[in-house]
Amino acid sequence: MTALNLLGVTVLIALFFRHQFFCRYICPTGALCDAASGIGIKQNKLNRIPLIHKYLCIMALVLAALGAPMLIVIDPVNIFYAFFDVFQPMPISIILLKSSGFILLILINICIPHIWCQRLCPLGGLQDIATDIKRVVRERSASNKPFMNQGRRYFFTGVLSAGLSLILQKYVNAKRTVNLRPPGAVDDSNFKTLCARCGNCVKVCPSNIIKSYLDAHDLIGALTPQIQFKQTYCLPECILCGSVCPSGAIAKFSVEEKRRLVIGVARIELAGCLLTNNKECDRCKTFCEYGAVEIKETPDGFSYYPFVINDLCVGCGACKIVCPVEVIKIEPGSSTSS
Repeated sequence: MTALNLLGVTVLIALFFRHQFFCRYICPTGALCDAASGIGIKQNKLNRIPLIHKYLCIMALVLAALGAPMLIVIDPVNIFYAFFDVFQPMPISIILLKSSGFILLILINICIPHIWCQRLCPLGGLQDIATDIKRVVRERSASNKPFMNQGRRYFFTGVLSAGLSLILQKYVNAKRTVNLRPPGAVDDSNFKTLCARCGNCVKVCPSNIIKSYLDAHDLIGALTPQIQFKQTYCLPECILCGSVCPSGAIAKFSVEEKRRLVIGVARIELAGCLLTNNKECDRCKTFCEYGAVEIKETPDGFSYYPFVINDLCVGCGACKIVCPVEVIKIEPGSSTSS
């Protein structure tokens, strides 16, 4: 994460010496949009489109700062990466969503050449804002009237974006969905903002339990990774998801540290448990590598039942997978006494 931040700062510094440095020399999305524009419909429609890329940039930054990751949706590099990520095995709905942004960009640049880079791209808008600041610094005049007018527009855009963020947050809290996240993940509200939706953790998971999440009731959390226990569980010795996360949404951790990283907590429906129905079974206890399941005797002394020690349970899912009657669930939560 530090290396990426340094790279970002380096690019920002370069902008003060070369206008739109990133767009000219680095951005892959811009290069492909230029190629699409070259074969596009040759009509002079671009001048009819207002310059809104600076305001989209301000809006995206304010929304991101307040917890609504709009920048992830309209960032050109993320759009490019998401499209080429669809060649990995994933549900068709995820493939369509990830590829739609890039396909849309190509189509609109064919219809109106250069519209994305010159009118809409928020990353280009950020670079133009940096150029505006450079102009003021060079002239050493904060009273530069054109820039002051522009500054007022930036300010009002930020205020409107903050209001929009509050509305979105109210909607999200009303529809809040808490998911099982990979070990080492930050809390769920911050996770949705920090996660780059790159899919790295999904690709490297050897158990194939990390999936890209999509729910119509949680649009802000769309395409973030969640854990689904179906055929296997989170291996105690695996630390790959934290190692490949570029944004810090999942922290790096060691095998020893993983024993203290909670995914969720196991809950056992005792009514359907074989042991509580006087049938032999101790799979949940046997397969728990954290010592979080005990077999206890009922008060009357005639039966036994499995008991989850919440302070030791990390929600790895091993007990859920081996349960022959499927009465164990892993629920979101932290380690607390039970």
